[in-house]
Amino acid sequence: NHGRPMAFPKIGDAGARERAALIDAYWPGRREQLSLSLARRGWARDDLADALAVLWSVHRIEAGRAVALPADPPSDRRGLRMAIWV
Repeated sequence: NHGRPMAFPKIGDAGARERAALIDAYWPGRREQLSLSLARRGWARDDLADALAVLWSVHRIEAGRAVALPADPPSDRRGLRMAIWV
């Protein structure tokens, strides 16, 4: 977590670079390795960034360091909390 919202949309070169820098800081070398493998299978580069963002969140949830945004999220019509975990 770099403490602020992303500056650029995930689709596009600036957004891809912004996300790549965060991924590379957390998992050095893994993004490039996975990108090459997944590109051959038809995955888009933003799919990998999304998957790694989920993995990062899971690590934080398991370690007890994640927080919900908003802190007191509303619930959807099925009673599920609508929050983003970071």
